[in-house]
Amino acid sequence: MRTEFDEANLPAGVVERAFRYGSEFAWSTEDIQDALRALGEARLAVLGIDLWIVHRNEIYTSIPTEKGPGVWGTNTSARRREEPWPEYCRRTAEESIREIISANLEELVDPEIRPFMHYLVTFTGEDA
Repeated sequence: MRTEFDEANLPAGVVERAFRYGSEFAWSTEDIQDALRALGEARLAVLGIDLWIVHRNEIYTSIPTEKGPGVWGTNTSARRREEPWPEYCRRTAEESIREIISANLEELVDPEIRPFMHYLVTFTGEDA
């Protein structure tokens, strides 16, 4: 679920660097950490991330690896009781960054696929 939000709340270039498919946003390996932090600062909570391969405007969710095809996705932990919304947004952004780093997906996918890796981010606003 992604709710409508004011793209002006995001730093210049974050939205522009995204691959957009309808109302969905996916960022390259080079841009994902900056994009996640920008979402957190814009008071948007990250709910989950999926790995996409984007090539010639086609989206592939089956990821070729040395061990065969696979998929990758992760969800963030739920909002804690009494956790202020802005803190929750920043926490889910940082949690997502740590998950991407620890997954080390660049090492798992075939080398020729790496330039086409994009992370689809599911995020929401407080009023959703």
